[in-house]
Amino acid sequence: MIRIASGPIVGRAGVVEALQNAVRLEHATVPPYLTALYTLKPGGAGVRVAAGILRGIVEEEMLHMALACNILNAIGGTPRIAEPGFIPDYPGPLPMGIEEGSGSV
Repeated sequence: MIRIASGPIVGRAGVVEALQNAVRLEHATVPPYLTALYTLKPGGAGVRVAAGILRGIVEEEMLHMALACNILNAIGGTPRIAEPGFIPDYPGPLPMGIEEGSGSV
């Protein structure tokens, strides 16, 4: 199970930080799914189904990132996607304190 560390969001600065973290998290999930998609060997119907599922997941993650960016823009913030440290190291932890272990989402 995945557990997300949470805390109170205080003020506009807290909302901006939470949205930027959401942008980072959604972005961080795309490369592993694309890696899985592009390493599938062409084959039968099962491979096509798996590829379709993975492609759909990538599209959803990209949509989530775009939505977080749009909300951040709407409140006067600026998504920071071209700064050092934005692209995570793989393998490595996900942003926002997400870790494996017991607990609830």
